[in-house]
Amino acid sequence: MEYVRVCDAYGTGYFFIPGSDTCLKIGGYIRTEVRFGRDISGTSDWSFFTRGQVSFSSKSDTEWGTLTGLITLRTNIDDETFLNEGYIDIAGLRVGMQYSWWDDDASGETDILATNDTRWNAIRYQYGSDNFDWFVAR
Repeated sequence: MEYVRVCDAYGTGYFFIPGSDTCLKIGGYIRTEVRFGRDISGTSDWSFFTRGQVSFSSKSDTEWGTLTGLITLRTNIDDETFLNEGYIDIAGLRVGMQYSWWDDDASGETDILATNDTRWNAIRYQYGSDNFDWFVAR
């Protein structure tokens, strides 16, 4: 029997997938909030909002650098579950569903009005050094 081993090469929270050199991290959150105010929800003075999110991040070393895969699923109360992000990242090249550079929102932010308006199926390249970062999107 092979036990799950901790993978500390990519930070905390990763473990080796048994039988491979790939590391996996599973994370997420559940968030709920109560809103109060005059007639905030029709004729009611309060309402609830709940969101759940789960993410799977895998990393492995290749001859071109670290290969990263990310899948993030999100659901808001009374909505369907949807792909919030899903991409492959290697050698500065990222391909898949991702947030634009102008709205890479923080997990659990309070507004939900424009959260999905700047997600794109895109290809982007980022180069970083000690002096500057350079990127091209889509």
